[in-house]
Amino acid sequence: MPYNGVTETGTAMSRTRDFPQWTPKWMPKWMPNWTPSLAEMASLATILRDLARNEGEEGRTAIAWALLNRHDAAPCRHPAGPGADFSDRDFARAMLALCRVWAGDKPDPTHGATRFHPHAECPPWAANETPCALIGEHLFYAPRFRGHHP
Repeated sequence: MPYNGVTETGTAMSRTRDFPQWTPKWMPKWMPNWTPSLAEMASLATILRDLARNEGEEGRTAIAWALLNRHDAAPCRHPAGPGADFSDRDFARAMLALCRVWAGDKPDPTHGATRFHPHAECPPWAANETPCALIGEHLFYAPRFRGHHP
């Protein structure tokens, strides 16, 4: 019986073979098989906290989806920075939103959006784009290849 990653014969076990990566049932086939570490979730929660300061749960959830969609479209690693403060209520709400999204408890209201901006602004990249959702204080945009743009 293996214990602490070592077999009875004393050889190290392969984590990918013996502990397969968990993929949520809701995950679309186009998404790569990616399970975030706690440090990555803390980093994303810090980003979400800063972007969704004035949002309610619905807006926070939408931005969480866009961040995860963006990560899956163009994977990058976010080291947990000094902003990951587990005693901060806004950080805790952001982490909760990310966990609910990742677990599949909340459907994607952004229709696969990877970009967004406050509805009171119009950045240059959005000038010729068609938003796929308006949620809270943000407009959301899905990549063209997913069929959400004319």
